[in-house]
Amino acid sequence: MRSSEYRVYNLIFPVYGLLLFPNPLWVLLIPLNYIIDRFVLTLGLKREHVFDNIAEQKSFLDHTAWKICIAGFAADFIGASIIIFRDLYKPFFPQETIQAINYAVYGTPFASSAGLIVFLLAILIAGICVYFFDRHILTKAGLEKHTAVRIAMLMAVITAPYTILIPTNLFY
Repeated sequence: MRSSEYRVYNLIFPVYGLLLFPNPLWVLLIPLNYIIDRFVLTLGLKREHVFDNIAEQKSFLDHTAWKICIAGFAADFIGASIIIFRDLYKPFFPQETIQAINYAVYGTPFASSAGLIVFLLAILIAGICVYFFDRHILTKAGLEKHTAVRIAMLMAVITAPYTILIPTNLFY
């Protein structure tokens, strides 16, 4: 057999892994994530009519958006940990299911229902973490509880780590 016929799938790093571990791509990801979080937070504040004065809103955003950005990275890491540490739940599933999940990680999340469920669960858990983290940050920053809940829900739905669903096999 010629060496060109071999494929080493374990060397392909899943796309979401680039978001988790320090690398040069973070030079772009951190500011982009901050801009997205700040934009969604601004939408939420306007939707809830929190500030009448633009200067007050800008001051609030300057003080709060970076905290929400950091909390978003923490939530993304928690969600992606479900995929990264999938060996922890090996004893609970048949070998075929584990193989399907592994193929989803190194290929495409849409290849099997088991893999897709794990990926969607990771996104759901990350979104729930975003909600709780952001609700806490917004409440502590002085927003009323019901306003913080509504904005945190908006943040969770829009900023959940959907990039987890990008198929790794698109890159090889």
